[in-house]
Amino acid sequence: MNGRGPRPGYGRAHARTTVFGGQLMMLGIVLALFALLVVPSLTGNSSGAAASAGAGAEPQDAGPQPEPDPTARAFRAVEEGDCLSNHKSGDAEWTSFVPQPVPCSSENAFVRVTGVVANAHNCPDGTGRAHFFYTDAGGRTTAVCFQREFRTGQCFVASLVGTADGGVRMEEADLTVRLDCSAGAAEIPEPHNTVLEITGVMPAPETEPERPCARSPRDGATYWYWITNGDTELVCATHPGTPG
Repeated sequence: MNGRGPRPGYGRAHARTTVFGGQLMMLGIVLALFALLVVPSLTGNSSGAAASAGAGAEPQDAGPQPEPDPTARAFRAVEEGDCLSNHKSGDAEWTSFVPQPVPCSSENAFVRVTGVVANAHNCPDGTGRAHFFYTDAGGRTTAVCFQREFRTGQCFVASLVGTADGGVRMEEADLTVRLDCSAGAAEIPEPHNTVLEITGVMPAPETEPERPCARSPRDGATYWYWITNGDTELVCATHPGTPG
Protein backbone atom coordinates (compact mmCIF):
# COMPACT_ATOMS: atom_id res chain seq x y z
CA MET A 1 0.00 0.00 0.00
CA ASN A 2 2.88 2.32 0.62
CA GLY A 3 4.12 1.93 -2.91
CA ARG A 4 0.79 2.92 -4.48
CA GLY A 5 0.88 6.56 -3.52
CA PRO A 6 0.61 8.97 -0.66
CA ARG A 7 -1.16 7.88 2.43
CA PRO A 8 -4.63 9.34 2.56
CA GLY A 9 -4.03 10.89 5.90
CA TYR A 10 -0.91 12.64 4.76
CA GLY A 11 -2.50 14.15 1.66
CA ARG A 12 -5.48 15.51 3.52
CA ALA A 13 -3.26 16.83 6.21
CA HIS A 14 -1.01 18.55 3.72
CA ALA A 15 -3.90 20.01 1.81
CA ARG A 16 -5.38 21.39 5.04
CA THR A 17 -2.01 22.76 5.96
CA THR A 18 -1.75 24.52 2.59
CA VAL A 19 -5.22 26.08 2.96
CA PHE A 20 -4.39 27.24 6.50
CA GLY A 21 -1.25 28.91 5.21
CA GLY A 22 -3.33 30.81 2.67
CA GLN A 23 -5.63 32.02 5.41
CA LEU A 24 -2.67 33.26 7.34
CA MET A 25 -1.46 35.14 4.28
CA MET A 26 -4.84 36.76 3.75
CA LEU A 27 -5.06 37.61 7.46
CA GLY A 28 -1.66 39.21 7.26
CA ILE A 29 -2.77 41.38 4.35
CA VAL A 30 -5.94 42.42 6.19
CA LEU A 31 -3.97 43.27 9.30
CA ALA A 32 -1.52 45.33 7.29
CA LEU A 33 -4.36 47.30 5.70
CA PHE A 34 -5.95 47.70 9.13
CA ALA A 35 -2.67 49.05 10.48
CA LEU A 36 -2.35 51.51 7.61
CA LEU A 37 -5.93 52.75 7.49
CA VAL A 38 -7.63 52.22 10.83
CA VAL A 39 -5.01 52.28 13.57
CA PRO A 40 -3.82 55.89 12.91
CA SER A 41 -7.41 57.09 13.24
CA LEU A 42 -7.89 55.18 16.47
CA THR A 43 -4.60 56.46 17.77
CA GLY A 44 -5.59 60.04 17.03
CA ASN A 45 -8.94 59.63 18.79
CA SER A 46 -7.29 58.02 21.76
CA SER A 47 -4.84 60.87 22.07
CA GLY A 48 -7.63 63.39 21.83
CA ALA A 49 -9.64 61.63 24.51
CA ALA A 50 -6.64 61.45 26.77
CA ALA A 51 -5.91 65.13 26.26
CA SER A 52 -9.52 65.99 27.01
CA ALA A 53 -9.54 63.87 30.12
CA GLY A 54 -6.27 65.39 31.22
CA ALA A 55 -7.61 68.89 30.78
CA GLY A 56 -10.71 68.03 32.73
CA ALA A 57 -8.67 66.67 35.59
CA GLU A 58 -6.68 69.85 35.99
CA PRO A 59 -7.90 72.40 38.59
CA GLN A 60 -10.13 75.00 37.02
CA ASP A 61 -9.60 78.68 37.63
CA ALA A 62 -12.89 79.80 39.19
CA GLY A 63 -11.82 83.41 39.25
CA PRO A 64 -11.48 85.59 42.35
CA GLN A 65 -13.25 84.20 45.42
CA PRO A 66 -15.65 86.51 47.30
CA GLU A 67 -14.39 87.95 50.54
CA PRO A 68 -15.85 86.32 53.68
CA ASP A 69 -18.96 88.14 54.90
CA PRO A 70 -18.05 89.68 58.29
CA THR A 71 -21.70 90.30 59.17
CA ALA A 72 -22.64 86.69 58.50
CA ARG A 73 -19.66 85.56 60.59
CA ALA A 74 -20.76 87.82 63.47
CA PHE A 75 -24.27 86.39 63.44
CA ARG A 76 -23.13 82.77 63.25
CA ALA A 77 -20.57 83.22 66.02
CA VAL A 78 -23.29 84.04 68.57
CA GLU A 79 -24.55 81.26 70.85
CA GLU A 80 -27.46 80.87 73.21
CA GLY A 81 -26.61 82.40 76.59
CA ASP A 82 -24.27 85.05 75.17
CA CYS A 83 -24.81 88.66 76.19
CA LEU A 84 -24.83 91.64 73.84
CA SER A 85 -24.43 95.36 74.34
CA ASN A 86 -26.97 96.18 71.60
CA HIS A 87 -29.70 98.55 72.76
CA LYS A 88 -31.83 101.41 71.57
CA SER A 89 -30.50 104.88 72.28
CA GLY A 90 -32.11 108.28 72.63
CA ASP A 91 -33.21 108.34 68.99
CA ALA A 92 -35.08 105.06 69.51
CA GLU A 93 -32.77 103.32 67.04
CA TRP A 94 -30.60 100.31 67.80
CA THR A 95 -26.95 101.12 68.32
CA SER A 96 -26.19 98.27 65.91
CA PHE A 97 -28.09 95.55 64.09
CA VAL A 98 -24.99 93.35 64.20
CA PRO A 99 -24.56 91.37 67.47
CA GLN A 100 -22.01 93.02 69.80
CA PRO A 101 -20.97 90.35 72.35
CA VAL A 102 -19.82 91.40 75.83
CA PRO A 103 -19.29 89.45 79.07
CA CYS A 104 -22.59 88.86 80.83
CA SER A 105 -21.03 90.31 83.98
CA SER A 106 -20.43 93.62 82.21
CA GLU A 107 -22.61 96.65 82.91
CA ASN A 108 -22.94 96.91 79.14
CA ALA A 109 -24.66 93.52 78.91
CA PHE A 110 -28.05 94.82 77.83
CA VAL A 111 -29.64 91.70 76.29
CA ARG A 112 -29.10 87.94 76.54
CA VAL A 113 -29.30 85.61 73.54
CA THR A 114 -32.09 83.03 73.87
CA GLY A 115 -31.51 81.27 70.57
CA VAL A 116 -29.92 81.36 67.11
CA VAL A 117 -32.29 80.09 64.42
CA ALA A 118 -32.71 80.06 60.64
CA ASN A 119 -36.07 81.84 60.65
CA ALA A 120 -36.82 85.01 62.60
CA HIS A 121 -40.44 83.90 62.97
CA ASN A 122 -39.19 81.20 65.34
CA CYS A 123 -37.93 83.80 67.82
CA PRO A 124 -40.28 84.21 70.80
CA ASP A 125 -41.90 87.61 71.16
CA GLY A 126 -43.39 89.53 74.06
CA THR A 127 -42.38 92.25 76.48
CA GLY A 128 -38.62 92.55 76.77
CA ARG A 129 -37.90 90.38 73.75
CA ALA A 130 -36.65 91.16 70.24
CA HIS A 131 -34.44 89.74 67.51
CA PHE A 132 -32.05 90.60 64.70
CA PHE A 133 -31.67 88.65 61.48
CA TYR A 134 -29.33 88.72 58.51
CA THR A 135 -29.52 87.07 55.07
CA ASP A 136 -26.19 86.64 53.29
CA ALA A 137 -25.54 86.76 49.55
CA GLY A 138 -26.14 83.01 49.30
CA GLY A 139 -29.65 83.34 50.74
CA ARG A 140 -28.85 81.85 54.15
CA THR A 141 -30.63 83.61 57.01
CA THR A 142 -29.43 83.68 60.61
CA ALA A 143 -31.70 85.14 63.30
CA VAL A 144 -30.48 85.99 66.80
CA CYS A 145 -33.26 85.95 69.41
CA PHE A 146 -32.69 87.80 72.68
CA GLN A 147 -34.35 89.20 75.77
CA ARG A 148 -33.66 92.23 77.91
CA GLU A 149 -31.28 91.91 80.84
CA PHE A 150 -33.05 94.22 83.28
CA ARG A 151 -30.91 95.86 85.96
CA THR A 152 -31.97 98.06 88.84
CA GLY A 153 -31.00 101.69 88.23
CA GLN A 154 -31.25 101.58 84.44
CA CYS A 155 -33.72 103.92 82.74
CA PHE A 156 -35.96 103.67 79.68
CA VAL A 157 -38.69 105.80 78.08
CA ALA A 158 -42.46 105.80 78.38
CA SER A 159 -45.55 107.77 77.47
CA LEU A 160 -47.74 108.96 80.36
CA VAL A 161 -50.99 110.88 80.08
CA GLY A 162 -53.17 112.44 82.71
CA THR A 163 -56.61 111.06 83.51
CA ALA A 164 -59.86 112.87 84.31
CA ASP A 165 -59.60 111.96 87.99
CA GLY A 166 -56.17 113.53 88.30
CA GLY A 167 -54.22 110.31 87.96
CA VAL A 168 -51.67 109.21 85.40
CA ARG A 169 -52.08 106.46 82.86
CA MET A 170 -49.31 104.55 81.09
CA GLU A 171 -49.89 104.52 77.35
CA GLU A 172 -46.66 103.00 76.12
CA ALA A 173 -43.13 102.12 77.18
CA ASP A 174 -40.09 101.00 75.23
CA LEU A 175 -38.07 98.71 77.46
CA THR A 176 -35.39 98.25 74.78
CA VAL A 177 -34.25 101.88 75.11
CA ARG A 178 -31.36 102.65 77.42
CA LEU A 179 -31.26 106.31 78.36
CA ASP A 180 -29.48 108.34 80.99
CA CYS A 181 -31.80 108.72 83.96
CA SER A 182 -31.17 112.47 83.98
CA ALA A 183 -32.08 112.91 80.32
CA GLY A 184 -34.03 116.06 79.55
CA ALA A 185 -37.14 116.38 77.43
CA ALA A 186 -35.12 117.07 74.29
CA GLU A 187 -33.34 113.72 74.64
CA ILE A 188 -36.52 111.66 74.96
CA PRO A 189 -37.49 110.15 71.60
CA GLU A 190 -41.04 110.66 70.36
CA PRO A 191 -43.75 109.63 70.99
CA HIS A 192 -42.51 109.18 74.56
CA ASN A 193 -42.53 111.99 77.10
CA THR A 194 -40.86 110.69 80.23
CA VAL A 195 -38.04 108.60 81.66
CA LEU A 196 -38.62 105.78 84.11
CA GLU A 197 -36.06 104.09 86.35
CA ILE A 198 -36.04 100.39 87.10
CA THR A 199 -36.39 99.94 90.86
CA GLY A 200 -36.74 96.19 91.06
CA VAL A 201 -36.33 92.97 89.06
CA MET A 202 -37.73 89.80 90.61
CA PRO A 203 -39.18 86.45 89.61
CA ALA A 204 -42.74 86.78 88.39
CA PRO A 205 -45.16 85.73 91.14
CA GLU A 206 -47.79 83.06 90.49
CA THR A 207 -50.46 85.44 91.74
CA GLU A 208 -50.34 89.20 91.48
CA PRO A 209 -49.52 90.78 94.85
CA GLU A 210 -51.34 93.88 96.04
CA ARG A 211 -48.24 96.10 95.99
CA PRO A 212 -45.63 94.20 93.99
CA CYS A 213 -43.18 97.09 93.65
CA ALA A 214 -43.29 98.74 97.09
CA ARG A 215 -39.79 99.05 98.51
CA SER A 216 -40.93 99.57 102.09
CA PRO A 217 -44.18 99.34 104.11
CA ARG A 218 -44.55 103.12 103.92
CA ASP A 219 -43.71 103.39 100.24
CA GLY A 220 -46.36 105.63 98.65
CA ALA A 221 -44.70 106.10 95.25
CA THR A 222 -46.47 105.39 92.01
CA TYR A 223 -45.03 102.39 90.20
CA TRP A 224 -45.56 100.70 86.90
CA TYR A 225 -44.59 97.11 86.37
CA TRP A 226 -44.34 94.56 83.57
CA ILE A 227 -44.28 90.79 83.44
CA THR A 228 -41.44 90.16 81.01
CA ASN A 229 -39.24 87.59 79.27
CA GLY A 230 -41.82 84.88 78.80
CA ASP A 231 -43.67 85.63 82.06
CA THR A 232 -40.57 84.83 84.11
CA GLU A 233 -39.70 88.27 85.53
CA LEU A 234 -41.50 91.17 87.14
CA VAL A 235 -39.91 94.55 86.42
CA CYS A 236 -40.85 97.64 88.47
CA ALA A 237 -40.19 101.25 87.53
CA THR A 238 -41.00 104.77 88.65
CA HIS A 239 -39.74 108.30 88.04
CA PRO A 240 -36.01 108.70 88.68
CA GLY A 241 -35.15 109.92 92.15
CA THR A 242 -38.52 108.97 93.66
CA PRO A 243 -37.94 107.86 97.26
CA GLY A 244 -39.28 104.44 98.19
